[in-house]
Amino acid sequence: MISNECKMNFDKVKRLIVFGDSNTYGHNLDDADNVTFKVPSNKTWANHVAANFGISLVNKAIPASGNDSMQRLFLEYISQEIPIFDNTDRFSTFYEPGDGIIFCFSFFERIEIYDNDIKKYQRMLTHSKTQDQKLKDSLNYIWAKEPQYVFQRKLLHIIYQISEICKNKNIPLLMTHVTRVFELGNIENEGFNSSLISKINVPWIKDGMINFLNDYHNKTNITVQLPCHHPNDLGHKLWGERITKYMKDKI
Repeated sequence: MISNECKMNFDKVKRLIVFGDSNTYGHNLDDADNVTFKVPSNKTWANHVAANFGISLVNKAIPASGNDSMQRLFLEYISQEIPIFDNTDRFSTFYEPGDGIIFCFSFFERIEIYDNDIKKYQRMLTHSKTQDQKLKDSLNYIWAKEPQYVFQRKLLHIIYQISEICKNKNIPLLMTHVTRVFELGNIENEGFNSSLISKINVPWIKDGMINFLNDYHNKTNITVQLPCHHPNDLGHKLWGERITKYMKDKI
């Protein structure tokens, strides 16, 4: 079962590998590359987690990533396959013994397709101001035709594949999400395949980053997000502390 009660084994981790979207990349923080998106910030929640454990960090997050993009990057990392998206150091960094992994999954409606004409993966986003309108229309059509639980089920399969690979390779794994995906006790009610759910056993922080930060702001009236709604420096620090506490409680 996806659970926030699973035990973890991060005590022997030497290097932290994180996968995520702009909320993990550190979008719009002052030290991030917010033009070509090749150099993430050094102030992200992942940096705080790595520092709290005294380990190194490889941040493989890409702004606007969907969950299938993260899955592909993870498989490239595991299989040591030459990355298609980017050949910079962080994407040419492959699995080594002593790695631990955290996924911060993104929004359901983000989909990745491979464009054979330009030999490149395209991320489909309905809210993008620069994306080709045909791609937006295609995604809007898919989203209108498919009920939300279809996309949730897709994420469940991604979770299952990643968790099984990490289990077989003895790689410590933690998963969370930028928003509250679902209440873990009500998964069957969302149209999921219960037989698959029963096979999954992975630590999961169910707060959701955005929900966690919104709750903090509502309680304290302290700003923890940038005008673009991404975490600011304090927001990253708080979410990093939340994850660190969870990890230390489960070790």
